[in-house]
Amino acid sequence: MFMELISEDLEKYFPNMKIPNRCEDVCGECVQLQNSFQYIKKQKQKKQNKEQEQLQQDEQEEKDDSSQVTSATKSSKKSENETRIGNDYTSLVEDLQEKEFPEEYLWFRANDHAMKTQAQRQLVKDREREAKESKEFPHEERSYCLVRDYCQNLSLLYFGGEQPGDTYYFSPLFVYVFGIADVSKDRAQLLGYGYHEGEGAKGGNNVASLLMQGLKDLGWLIEDRCGGRLSITMGNCGGQNKNKMVLCLTTYLVEKQYFKTVKFTFSIRGHIKNVCNRLFNLLKIQYHKANVYTMDMLVEVLNKMDDIHFIHASDKYFYNYDKMLNSLYKNFRAGTIQKSHYFVNCDQPTIMISKS
Repeated sequence: MFMELISEDLEKYFPNMKIPNRCEDVCGECVQLQNSFQYIKKQKQKKQNKEQEQLQQDEQEEKDDSSQVTSATKSSKKSENETRIGNDYTSLVEDLQEKEFPEEYLWFRANDHAMKTQAQRQLVKDREREAKESKEFPHEERSYCLVRDYCQNLSLLYFGGEQPGDTYYFSPLFVYVFGIADVSKDRAQLLGYGYHEGEGAKGGNNVASLLMQGLKDLGWLIEDRCGGRLSITMGNCGGQNKNKMVLCLTTYLVEKQYFKTVKFTFSIRGHIKNVCNRLFNLLKIQYHKANVYTMDMLVEVLNKMDDIHFIHASDKYFYNYDKMLNSLYKNFRAGTIQKSHYFVNCDQPTIMISKS
């Protein structure tokens, strides 16, 4: 009720303001489907109300002509209000107007979406299981699997052990933490690379550089030996992950004969629990209780937890993969990076296959 009153006031005093849906960190398609179902429900209720009001109006006409005016006025106001509520969802369900059975169409879309997310979740679990089962195999026959993500930004200076005082109002120096979780072990371990905003950003070059560095530090890139299959699961973020620098690493790693098959899986937002998130929570246990003034102190604090290995990644860790890969591969055509699975096989190392 309170939010409805606020929305009415904003619409009254700021008619050009557009308030987006609350869909951050949840699946956008699920939000759209939910709003579509609500729209259909309101349309049905609106139709039923009109029929009921028309029936009541006919009855009133037979009894008293004066009551007809009052009933028509109330009906008009209520109809206008319901129309306004329905129009809030119209932009999200424009295709429903063309469907003969819109509710059945939505149920089909929702079922298809749920099946895809369940299939992707099962695929990730299968890759993790295969990596654990093959950890004693030779490098050429192993199935490697890792999960990568960015942690919530840390900050320097940080006062977790005392009241910050006036420094609370200062702008801290943000520290970005790039995490790689090796899920082939019995207990997943996090390899974290941290750098402050003066040393790098969160763009495609940063992700590609640290991803390659992580594969080297894990000992998975061996010259003159071609490994089995590499599977990497990451978030479905266009700016960080779904770009040319990161996607072309699939072809680059196969052509360099580091692996026979490389597959990138971009998890559907809001449907798959990322193992990195759990390890990030462990990483920040000591951080929230300590006073941290420098990057060296941050490295010392974060490495106190088991299953965490944190490294300060200076600007020397970053390379211009965009320039290098630009000289080797073509640009992606518009609209071709909307899928969730990309993989390259050694049989056709220059062809990237994508699937939804």
